[in-house]
Amino acid sequence: MPVNPPKSNEFIINNYITLKLEGGRTVIYVNNRPFRQCMYLLINIPTDCIREYDQIRSIDEAATYLNRKMERNHNLIPPQTEFWGHCSNLQAWADNDYDTRILHRNLAFPLLKALSDVGDPLAIKKFKEEIALRYATGHPTVVRFLTQNGYLNYLTEEEFESMLIDLDFPSVDEYVRKVTAYLNDYTNPESVKQTKSSTAKFLQDFRFSYKYLLLIKAMEKIPNNLKQKYVEIVYDKYKKNRNFPLLKFLDKTQINYENLAIKTVNFQNKVIGLLLNNRLNLRNRMIDDITKIRNLDDLSKEIEEIDLSYNRITKIDGIDQLENLKKLDLKNNYISKIEGIEKLNKLELLDLSGNINITEIPEILNDLVSLKLVKLTQCKINKFSESVSKFFWMGQNFRYYTNYTPEDITYYEKTHSSKACINTKLYKNFVKWLFKLRNLMKKHNFTYEDIKVYENKNSVNAVWSGNPTRNFLRFLEDKKQLRITYFLGNNP
Repeated sequence: MPVNPPKSNEFIINNYITLKLEGGRTVIYVNNRPFRQCMYLLINIPTDCIREYDQIRSIDEAATYLNRKMERNHNLIPPQTEFWGHCSNLQAWADNDYDTRILHRNLAFPLLKALSDVGDPLAIKKFKEEIALRYATGHPTVVRFLTQNGYLNYLTEEEFESMLIDLDFPSVDEYVRKVTAYLNDYTNPESVKQTKSSTAKFLQDFRFSYKYLLLIKAMEKIPNNLKQKYVEIVYDKYKKNRNFPLLKFLDKTQINYENLAIKTVNFQNKVIGLLLNNRLNLRNRMIDDITKIRNLDDLSKEIEEIDLSYNRITKIDGIDQLENLKKLDLKNNYISKIEGIEKLNKLELLDLSGNINITEIPEILNDLVSLKLVKLTQCKINKFSESVSKFFWMGQNFRYYTNYTPEDITYYEKTHSSKACINTKLYKNFVKWLFKLRNLMKKHNFTYEDIKVYENKNSVNAVWSGNPTRNFLRFLEDKKQLRITYFLGNNP
């Protein structure tokens, strides 16, 4: 910490932080790049008033009592003196392992994040710790700042849940006091309405996906005789909200589901999905066999959408009883054959994207009279008949066609001004050209070697505007006659 004011206009705090006096104002540099201009010195405590601040635990608390004259008038002290003050504060902050209590929240957390981003190992270690610790203090200005600026997003769900074990959130306590009063009168519809409204308002202040954990924290403080009713009200509030992790919420509440009238499915003795609005979300549930999902048959008439994506499924089986199914999402599994869907007469959308072992589009798709869209992106399709070609050309499916060779690419790009593909994804014009060329090769019995010989000899294209030229056809005929003559000559 500098004892005397720095004589130059630059002060190095550590390998990552430098302060410079530029145009009469102090500028913080992080990893040699301008980060922020310091606004003003907040604290200027008279020596005879020091004891008044003994109980203050952070600059943010002190800010409540301080004189802000320097915020409005930077001319109260010379720029060099103000520069020294900022250098002293930042040096103290660094010497105390980036303790965010030493700086104002508006600077401490953005600066700590910036240092973390450029690889400062201490900042990387302290960033999440400081977020949790400052939440623990419960100082309203700090909690509000961290919440409104999304700092909880930097914590994983597991980290936040661990943090909740040891911390008390003043906002949670306030919410509990409010809803407990309503829950004591839960037979009154207006009280139920107010509980839902208070819950929505409470959660909207938090900008992170796992904020449902705050409701679990709140449950710890709600009287035991009201817990069941509380969960029922929250369930009713969010049962139609796809963004609310209702299954996780119910799983952590560990209460009786009987009064909720919920419909669940199980896999390996664990609840893995809830039927909500005729939709069953089983995404990323480690499912390897659909037939092992329990209670699926009981819901067969109600399920209209089912998401089985990002699992370990190798075979489409056990869903043919879902007679009202309209949307089936099986993307990113390990399926190799399109089957087991013949009875899904109401199916409108089938997503098999990312199943890289699927190579064929089967005829059975033509029998699904309601089918409007089939997604096969990143599947290695190389076989399909003309009758199902419409599914091949849907969306971007054609871009992942695999039955082509490097020679196809080379010859197309030699004879066309456009590319055949980008990053292995094919362009539509190339795929159409390829199919036409293959038909020509089959019809006229020629190969790329024939094309090469002809074009090297004549210095003109063998194929023009998608058709073989007359001269090339004559060349092929002559070659054929030559083979016949050679055959007869060697077989008298």
